[in-house]
Amino acid sequence: VRYEVHAACNGNMDSLKIKVTVTWLFHLIRGDIYYKKRKELNKLMKKTEKFNTTKQTTATPSKQNNRQKKWVRNSLFCFLVSIALLGATWALWQFNETHFSKGTTINGVDCSWSTVESAYEKLNQQLKERTITFNFTNHNCKYPNSTFDLKIDSTKELEQFLYNQKHGNKEKNFITTEFTLDENKLKSVMKSMSEFDISKMKHPQNAYMALNAENLLTIVPEVMGNYIEFDKAYKLALENLKAGLTIIDFSLIMDSEPEITSHALISSVDDINCILKTSITFNINDDCSLTLDKSVMKDWLVKDSNGNYTIDIDSNIPSFVQLLSEKSANSTVYFDFESTNAGTVRVPAKNLSINEEAEIELIKSELGSCSSHTHTPIYNISIGDNYVEIDKTRQHVWLYKNGQCVVDTDCVTGNASTHDTPRGYFFLSYKALNVTLRGRGYASPVTYWMPFNGNIGMHDSSWRKSYGKNIYKKNGSHGCINLPPDVA
Repeated sequence: VRYEVHAACNGNMDSLKIKVTVTWLFHLIRGDIYYKKRKELNKLMKKTEKFNTTKQTTATPSKQNNRQKKWVRNSLFCFLVSIALLGATWALWQFNETHFSKGTTINGVDCSWSTVESAYEKLNQQLKERTITFNFTNHNCKYPNSTFDLKIDSTKELEQFLYNQKHGNKEKNFITTEFTLDENKLKSVMKSMSEFDISKMKHPQNAYMALNAENLLTIVPEVMGNYIEFDKAYKLALENLKAGLTIIDFSLIMDSEPEITSHALISSVDDINCILKTSITFNINDDCSLTLDKSVMKDWLVKDSNGNYTIDIDSNIPSFVQLLSEKSANSTVYFDFESTNAGTVRVPAKNLSINEEAEIELIKSELGSCSSHTHTPIYNISIGDNYVEIDKTRQHVWLYKNGQCVVDTDCVTGNASTHDTPRGYFFLSYKALNVTLRGRGYASPVTYWMPFNGNIGMHDSSWRKSYGKNIYKKNGSHGCINLPPDVA
């Protein structure tokens, strides 16, 4: 029987119970059949003896009775042994059905050969020895389990584990998920903790920028928070403990991290400070200059709702250039001019306008360099290919048209001692024919009149017979440029 059971069942408990029962029933029935057949054979032999003419030797009645008793004893013995084995099999089956298998663990506790009730007691005893831990950001608080009376809710879940093990997938490792505790005691303990004292809590504060006394930006560091909403904390603790978790991490719901850190502002502060540290000086003349530096650009900073700054360059540079243009309006500017046959000369100019577009591009290109720069303003000086060159020293006039000299003549400028012709860079105001020029003590009719500096201009002078040389020193004009009529 052992051999048949081992070969057929391979250790399977359910198959073992069935096999043992069937095997012994088979032997019991087989014994009864053998006994019945033996009785039938004896009856047949008796009938045969009556018709047998040859003397036969038959058994005595006492021997037949002994034989029958022997078979009865044997059958009874087999029956009793079968009953005993059936009882043992039933007891084994019943033990297996009501006890967890060897190697079974529940919540990490060995529950081999335990009933549901003994496993329940063992698990709760293990829970009593555990510690409940509340974790915060930088520390934790520990309480014995007896503080909250945490235990497995009932044996219902354990009964399901046993059923699944015996009739399901033979699982041996289980985790309970239904626990109970003293909720009022949990709330009371949590309310008494200093970590939940509202007066000691603070929300995190973002890092932000600030303008210091040197007109540069600095970073005010962030402040870490420790604010925990009590209702959320209690809910988290209750849910975790009811799930059998003995470590509750309150840092998960703590409002501690600021949204903006110092590290996040470093790049922006460095970029803005590089702009503020840039200094650009515009020398308008010997007595006047205008400087763009942090004392000006601090007013270009724009502060947002979070206390952080940006610098508005695009809107403020044009305003600065306009101020530069106003300061330069009445200033005399000297520029280099390639004269005819006399090399480079320095020519003064007044009332020049600033090339604002060029100045804006220049300033943008230099801001952010963290260094100092010096320039003269970029004026709108454009001689081009069409202009008149008047040389007082050589008393000569040249007219260039499309870059070619088309007029080359002597002239007489203002009297050097009393009415000297001013040097400079001018534009013709207009042109007129047949005009009488009037001044203190004179009235001179001219055919061609071309003013360029108030009442000073170029015109024909029919009263003169000669031009050039040193005439201007003693017999010069009232400031105008006198030209031969045909040239004018």
